[in-house]
Amino acid sequence: MCKSSSAEAIADITMLAQLNETENPLLLHPELEAAPENHFKFLNDGRMVGRTDKGKETIKLLKLNRRDLLLDRLQILKYNAVQINRSMVDYLTDRNESKLEGALGNIFYKITLGLDSDHSFSLSVSRILLW
Repeated sequence: MCKSSSAEAIADITMLAQLNETENPLLLHPELEAAPENHFKFLNDGRMVGRTDKGKETIKLLKLNRRDLLLDRLQILKYNAVQINRSMVDYLTDRNESKLEGALGNIFYKITLGLDSDHSFSLSVSRILLW
């Protein structure tokens, strides 16, 4: 990226951030919102509900409860539940608390960072799923 392109990109982001603060839009901008989890809640059935007007409007406008997204969210939840269950079964077998702590720590670390190589999901969704 050339110097002027970088400067233009920074200027654009700065302008968007200023507009976001002064206009208080109802559509959540994922790159400008420091804590998107404040606006959304995920239910066990995969649906998202808005915690704020901004969250509700974003869900409505972007159709964030459409079937394909619900199925993806349920797959993520199921995958992580299976991983946690396996760790618990291993613990019940050998009663090694250190091993359990390490296994669960690894699972939650992957969720938080969105680094699981078998399932792609964004950091925002990962942070929200931890609640």
